[in-house]
Amino acid sequence: MSTSSNVLPLEVLPAGQESDALRALFALVFGHPLNAAQWAWKYANPQSFHVICRDETGALVGHAAVQHTGCTASGVHVGQVGDVMVHPSHRGLLSGGVFARMLDVLAEEAVRRGFGLCYGFPGDRPARLGLRLGIYLEALRPQEAHFLPASGRESVWTRWVHPVVEVSAQDVACWLDSNAGLTHRLGRSAVELRWRYLDAPCCYRFVALGRGRQRQVAICRNMDDGSVLLMDWVGDGAPTSDGVARMARLLGCMVRVWSHLLEVPAAVTRHDTPFVVIRLGKVPLPSELAGWIGCCSPGDVDVY
Repeated sequence: MSTSSNVLPLEVLPAGQESDALRALFALVFGHPLNAAQWAWKYANPQSFHVICRDETGALVGHAAVQHTGCTASGVHVGQVGDVMVHPSHRGLLSGGVFARMLDVLAEEAVRRGFGLCYGFPGDRPARLGLRLGIYLEALRPQEAHFLPASGRESVWTRWVHPVVEVSAQDVACWLDSNAGLTHRLGRSAVELRWRYLDAPCCYRFVALGRGRQRQVAICRNMDDGSVLLMDWVGDGAPTSDGVARMARLLGCMVRVWSHLLEVPAAVTRHDTPFVVIRLGKVPLPSELAGWIGCCSPGDVDVY
């Protein structure tokens, strides 16, 4: 790696280091602060890592990270690219700039550490830049489907065979403890989901769908407009559109869900989201993760 006077050096840091300086850069770049607990929560997994850039004075001017999100059954690591930040004074360059060089090193380090997939959710401008430079691949703009709380009653048979019941966080914790071996989309385990949602400083609602071994727990976040957004789930398969519609009826509010996660009936309205889904092109994608882009959910962008 070059360290000449006209190319600023890059460093790889373990998870969670340089918290204060990086949070200051975060506030400058994104316009709102993160407290120390939120930053620690994001990088609690020791297999996460950072790539940073300093200027000639030693001040931080760039950062990109991979948050470890789980492993596949064969042990391939999966990570989420996040907090890609470049100080305003060091923007404007393309292939030789801080942005491109940081993401190159991030991909190289991810491969060295055994990651088979690093995906993320940049805004429009960095997504276009990364795609143009060949750093990012597989762009997708998710749409959001809105399920309204329809009126009418379900049969006793349906309610018994396919129950939908709101449960408490404590109930979910007990269920996850007894099903700790469950694996989830993108290799994330039930243990990881418990850490992510039950200890996070956000307000969620939890809905159990089905019973016994077919049971799923859907994790929804309360939104400011009174709706809920389906963030994540634990259990085999994904919730069906029928299950989501019944969730809306149970909760008495609109349930929003990224529409590529399930077959959405034509009558359900869809809306564009502000997110773009990408992956680091220089991290090789194993065949077992070929369908990864259909698994990304709002839970991947809900990080604090």
